[in-house]
Amino acid sequence: PAPIPQKTQKKVWDAIQALSYVPNQQAQHLRKQSTKRICIAFSRLGVPYNDRFIDDFQRIAKSHDYSVIINICKNIEDTKYLLQQLRGGLADGLFIELAGVRQEMLNEIVKEFKTVHLPKIVMGDIDPKRVSADVLRTDPFSASYRAVQYLIQQGHNQIGFLGHFIAEADEYDRFNGYRQAMLEAGLKLNQSIIIGGADSRKTAYHSTEQLLNLDNPPTAIFCTADIAALSVIAVAHARGMVLPQDLAVIGTGNIPECEYSFPKLTSIGPVDRDISHVAELLISRIEDSDQSSPK
Repeated sequence: PAPIPQKTQKKVWDAIQALSYVPNQQAQHLRKQSTKRICIAFSRLGVPYNDRFIDDFQRIAKSHDYSVIINICKNIEDTKYLLQQLRGGLADGLFIELAGVRQEMLNEIVKEFKTVHLPKIVMGDIDPKRVSADVLRTDPFSASYRAVQYLIQQGHNQIGFLGHFIAEADEYDRFNGYRQAMLEAGLKLNQSIIIGGADSRKTAYHSTEQLLNLDNPPTAIFCTADIAALSVIAVAHARGMVLPQDLAVIGTGNIPECEYSFPKLTSIGPVDRDISHVAELLISRIEDSDQSSPK
């Protein structure tokens, strides 16, 4: 077709600006059979790592003209509902956190995954082939093992564990790392100083009070989340304790707040938080219909 004359183009652009016209995205998506949306699902917000992750993911998505939908999946019902919405065309791709999910729930989710035919990236310790998706994996066992080993090297043998859930300890990598370091050092596990409550600052605060109220309280506490470790510091300060002389604390996650606590919180976690490559991979799977094996 012949090019549109410059004069006509100017009239069109002037009209667009005067009317503040925005193209109808639904119509475009129907024509292209694409939503230009990516869904990100976490178990909760307010976790510094998750919030930073969403910021970075949204920045990369925007550079490719995609928008981001945030979904909170607190339980199996939430997750099933989200997957149902995705089957109905909610988004073109999915990033979902399945780290620390109980095995029974994970088995149900894996079954549902097989009915959602779109590019997916899963964050968790799971075989990519099992979920037919790319997997972003960390190594919580080694992180916990090294953190507890460090406390032992500092002379501690009464080391408390403040974790997310204790009921399924054998399937909990962070607890297994703690247990391995203790047993290798010839230290017996003391069940009275192994406690849950790392899910929030409030629950961690109450759990710390329980630990420090014991007749033989721990001299050090390993926390599976930095927000829990910050609560430990708060309880210690309220009791007039001096850290780390009276109580040593190590967290997990290496969140920015560690640097501004008093004293600064020792934490084990990623130094480089740039996840651009994760977002780029998901978008490439969507746009290029990349059929290569999940990694």
